[in-house]
Parts: sequence; C-alpha cells; structure tokens
Amino acid sequence: MKPGELRDMSPEELRIRLGELKGDLFKATYELRSRQSEDITRRGLIKRDIARIMTILREKGEESYLPQEKTPKDKKGRKGRKKADRRRGEQESASEKKESAKVSEKKGSRKEKRAKR
Repeated sequence: MKPGELRDMSPEELRIRLGELKGDLFKATYELRSRQSEDITRRGLIKRDIARIMTILREKGEESYLPQEKTPKDKKGRKGRKKADRRRGEQESASEKKESAKVSEKKGSRKEKRAKR
C-alpha cells in the first residue's frame, strides 16, 4: 500500500488495517516455517506496510497503538543475584556475607567429604 493512500485514511481505519496486517504477518510466518508456502518476500512486504502505518500514526500524533513500556522486574528473587552483584563490584551487606559464609561452610571441600566417609 502506498503512503499517500495511507495518509488519506483516518487513524481508526489505520488501526484496523494495522491489526489485519499483524494477523497476516503471523499467518505468513507460520506458513513459511511449516513449509506450506515458498513466498519468502510476502513477510517482508507485510512488515514494511506495518512500519508505514505505524509511522503515519506517529506523524498524526496517534500513539495509542504502541505497546506499553515494560517495567523492570523486581530483581530480589532472581537466581544468581549475589554472584552478579559481586561481578559488578557492588559491596555485600553484612547479612549477605553471613549467608555466603554459611553456604560455604555447608559445602565443604571434596577432600573433607571423602575423609568423613
């Protein structure tokens, strides 16, 4: 679709067309991956049309079609957090030092474990 034709459309019509194109893109991707279609250019053309519509909507000041920005997740429960912090050079708090000391005591060395057997 040509940009001139798209600029003549209302924002609501553009949003509808954007939804249709996203569905077409999904179908084209599925067909390519399941080898139902050999037309590899179709996906690229659909992506260009989507970009054109998004650009025109942005020019018109209609940005409600854009996805919401993701908020950063709470990093408290992430595995390996302490190691990552140490790699970055962040200082450990006193409680973290105690916890890491307890863990290292529990682990022990292999030689110690073998000697206990």
